[in-house]
Amino acid sequence: MADKYDVKRELPCYSASRGRFEVIDVPELNYCMAKAPAAEQVRFERLAEGRSVQTLHLGSYDHEGPTLARLHDECMPEHGFRFDGRHHEVYLGDPRRTAPEKLRTIIRQPVAPA
Repeated sequence: MADKYDVKRELPCYSASRGRFEVIDVPELNYCMAKAPAAEQVRFERLAEGRSVQTLHLGSYDHEGPTLARLHDECMPEHGFRFDGRHHEVYLGDPRRTAPEKLRTIIRQPVAPA
């Protein structure tokens, strides 16, 4: 029997800590990309994010605003970063099976020196 693949161990960019912002280098990877209202427009693309800041948000997707505000207004200026692309989210739970307060989402913002 083959060993179970652990994406968090193999790709540290898929492991984040709640309440802590981490500066990481994300390798170029393939993704299936979609937003819920546009699920019929799912696409498969290669994305090169590079230097990014990420954190783990625990809770409803509707309550990510304060976490994004801390990332943009506190963490990025503190590290001397500017935006280098749009933020995106990596959903680690299934909203059909997980209570909203237990959903886990990696929030990632590509950055560059200011």
